[in-house]
Amino acid sequence: MGRSLADKNVGSSGTITNMYLSTCMKRRLLSMGLLIGKKVEIINKIEGSSIIVSISDMQFILGIDLASNIWVE
Repeated sequence: MGRSLADKNVGSSGTITNMYLSTCMKRRLLSMGLLIGKKVEIINKIEGSSIIVSISDMQFILGIDLASNIWVE
């Protein structure tokens, strides 16, 4: 069963399975390489604020609200 990026622990990884976001936000993330089917690793978290993830040798800082709408398995 999938969980949101915000619910994953530091050091864990998973594959993006869905993004429950507006079309505009989805397009923006897709253009940066956050694609369904890509493996993502949680690098660091600042509780209640943001999450740092690594995808394909790139690191991104996402707000916790945004990360809560990206699901991984």
